[in-house]
Amino acid sequence: MGSALRHGPTYTLDWHFDERTAIATIAPRPGGDTALAWDGDRTVCVALAGTCSYAGGNGGREGRATPSALVRTWRREGECMAPGLRGEFVVGILDAGKTEITLIVGPFGLRRLYYAVTPHIVLFAPEVKAILACREVEREVDDVAIADLVSLSYVLGERTLFRAISRVPAGTMLRISPAGVDQKTYVQPGYGGRVDAAGEEEAVGEGEAVVEVIRLLRQAAARQVAGAARVGVSLSGGLDSRLVLALAREEASDVGAYTFGTYRNEERKIAQTVAEAAGADDYSWLPLRADRLPEELTAAVWMTDGMIEATSGRTLNSIREQAGRRDMLLVGLYGESILGGDKFTDEEIRTDLSLDEELAGIERGLGLQHNLPLWQHIFDAGVIRAFEDRVRGDIAKEYARSRGVSPFFSDRKDHFFLMHRARRYLGEACLESYFASDGFLFFDYDLVSYLLSLPPAVRAKHRLYAQVMARACPVLAGIPWQRTGAPVYARAPRTRRWRRVVSGRFRDLTRKASLGGIDLPDPSRATDFDRWYRVSHLFRRFVRDALLDRGAVCRPWYRPGGAERLLRWQDAGKNYSFLISRLLALELYWRELGRRGLDGEVDPGTARSERGMMKGGTTRV
Repeated sequence: MGSALRHGPTYTLDWHFDERTAIATIAPRPGGDTALAWDGDRTVCVALAGTCSYAGGNGGREGRATPSALVRTWRREGECMAPGLRGEFVVGILDAGKTEITLIVGPFGLRRLYYAVTPHIVLFAPEVKAILACREVEREVDDVAIADLVSLSYVLGERTLFRAISRVPAGTMLRISPAGVDQKTYVQPGYGGRVDAAGEEEAVGEGEAVVEVIRLLRQAAARQVAGAARVGVSLSGGLDSRLVLALAREEASDVGAYTFGTYRNEERKIAQTVAEAAGADDYSWLPLRADRLPEELTAAVWMTDGMIEATSGRTLNSIREQAGRRDMLLVGLYGESILGGDKFTDEEIRTDLSLDEELAGIERGLGLQHNLPLWQHIFDAGVIRAFEDRVRGDIAKEYARSRGVSPFFSDRKDHFFLMHRARRYLGEACLESYFASDGFLFFDYDLVSYLLSLPPAVRAKHRLYAQVMARACPVLAGIPWQRTGAPVYARAPRTRRWRRVVSGRFRDLTRKASLGGIDLPDPSRATDFDRWYRVSHLFRRFVRDALLDRGAVCRPWYRPGGAERLLRWQDAGKNYSFLISRLLALELYWRELGRRGLDGEVDPGTARSERGMMKGGTTRV
């Protein structure tokens, strides 16, 4: 098994449980940020990966959660400990006295954990390929997961690309014992509105909300940055990353910033101006080059089990370089979505929608109907049928989990996208966790819960976000921004936004009229997959060789000629780079599984139901 998994990270932490050995590693780096502690009589062991604090007990005083502290808390409170945990983490608890293992995943699920149950063993690991290293795990492909991946770029619910392997959902406890596997949700961000003495809900003023949000943002920064002497912030030309930089400067003594992009990208000047104004200790410009993409994409896709868009893998070497200089890398992921509210409609704010209308709104937000005619030309009937019959059912099931978080549909819609669309970036986020501790400041349980308690009108049209930025970091708020729709200062460049829309349409028309021969640059994009495909002969050849390989075109999710048809349309001037990017990542992952002997030696052209066995040793859990 060791040789099959030797791709960078290794798995070194074992739990000895009676006559069985459990692969208990819950962080992907060797040693990584996993910490381990036993109790005095060695009956309880706690492994912790990620950043975690504990807000329960001790009069509600919050403290940094170390494995030894969690051992004591577990012995005192048992499963009641879980709702008091804060942060993004995976906690594994071995309780030899009860003959069970408990796995706890953080409230947003940004730390991945997978498990599989076979007739003889239960396996869990932070990567799918670690579980595939066991010959008892079946390799049958899940059509619904493929449909999810190509349509949404992530997989809904607990599914993975393999039917036999499941993902532990966010805010969930998984208990493994001789009686079987039991799973239950212990927490999710939810509505927490205040009530007065008469039991009536108290109204929250905008000024009060601004003060409280700033306090919660600083609390989130303190939780994530605690203990990190050198912090790096991924800085773009937008607002989220500059707010993260300002908050990190308050908590850490050495804070640097870095920006990814191409040399023609305007973000470079904006980000450098922000870094200087914020007093960052250093600033790095990390250029992205098309000639490095094949190598970087192949490595990134393998690291993330194919759960990454090909364009996101372009940052691999840059992240590795920054991780060598920093203890922690912070990312301003989804700040605008969490604090903003620009997508609220008046109808959604009034919340006078039926359940069917709410689900229709979710599907419109996902763009499912828009792309279905294209998929029918590319994908096998089984994938299309899985989408039509089951993906929508999964959407309804997952949306049902969001229905209890707020009385407002706009908040419930935000929560749905926050919990599931964030998976689009989990692959990229996971790259940071391979090389350094990573943090996502806006994904804080208390912060999100408070925002969901506010009436939508408070957040609508970025009213709250604008005031938070102006008060928390007024100097940075005044610097012109790019690639975000949040106008936080009075001179919002409306004409500039219209100019971008018109110039974008002109670029599309020019490319289509010339059948792809003329491709005007788009300076507002950090990475333009479509342009790289057309301009870089090396990258275009890499994409075509991967997707048109004899084995690739026979993958069971394509209809005959589907891959060839897609690339032919792309070469004719249409822009299907979003789909090509996802299929490229999927193909690279499948190819790497076969090369390492983890695909069960199933021929690509055989039926999905064939199940192969891998070469190598067994692992008992």
